[in-house]
Amino acid sequence: MEPLKHEQDIVAPTAYQSDWELLRLKTRSFDPVSVWSRVGGDMEFLRELVALFTEEASQMLASIEAAVKAGNAADLNKFSHKLRGAVLQFSASRAAAIAGKLEEMGRTDSLQGASSVLNDLKAETSELMDALKLMVHPGATQ
Repeated sequence: MEPLKHEQDIVAPTAYQSDWELLRLKTRSFDPVSVWSRVGGDMEFLRELVALFTEEASQMLASIEAAVKAGNAADLNKFSHKLRGAVLQFSASRAAAIAGKLEEMGRTDSLQGASSVLNDLKAETSELMDALKLMVHPGATQ
């Protein structure tokens, strides 16, 4: 079997198609079709990943916030790197870019403006979590 090469080659289950279209309108940095492909169309697996991500992302964000408040560049680098990897698993390019910016700030020990970037990361991660929840529970209201 050849690997899928184009987004249009991936067909979402009919029940999810309209919600996916809504997600595309809601955030340009989240690609539900790519996520669906990544999990091989296995909704149960996706639900498990989303539940794990939701729990861990909250903990990572709290650790990033603590690092920013404490001025701890090493922890900022470490936890931002972890979160960046996690959001990339869900094809969340904007959240990954913001986490990458915090990671670089930590790596270079240059924390000026980190609070503002953290607020952007929180907002983008929250939007990603909402989109993922809608993806795994179509028709649910936020």
